[in-house]
Amino acid sequence: MTLNTDKTFQLNHLYKDNGAYTVTVVVTDNEGLSDTGEAMVTVNNLAPEVGNITASINPVEINTPITASATFTDAGVLDSHTAVWNWGDGTTSTGTITNGSVSDSHTYTTTGVYEISLTVTDNNSGATTQYFQYLTVFNPNAGWASG
Repeated sequence: MTLNTDKTFQLNHLYKDNGAYTVTVVVTDNEGLSDTGEAMVTVNNLAPEVGNITASINPVEINTPITASATFTDAGVLDSHTAVWNWGDGTTSTGTITNGSVSDSHTYTTTGVYEISLTVTDNNSGATTQYFQYLTVFNPNAGWASG
């Protein structure tokens, strides 16, 4: 707390989770007299921040498992999280979360160019989606291709 000469003060506190909090302040002067004041503080939920997705930048052979991963942070350090990968081929899977990191593996059974997305959601419904453009899947037995 910082007490200024104009009798105002500034209180800095980091709340670990969203919610409504009562702040109580007791001010005592140099003669020992004090007064108490209260205020309600509402802390809103912030969605997690998801970093860039890491996946193969090289073409991947059909029916070969690939792994994708990303990191995330959340200002609500008490929040719990879920993660869903959308592989771009009509399938989704639940990501494995470990210490602010999400990963999973997937095997593409059809050739193509796919956009991968990852959505991380906290227990207060805050969600953020990150995208990886583009993963190329090829079939080495299909003949010559260019592009």
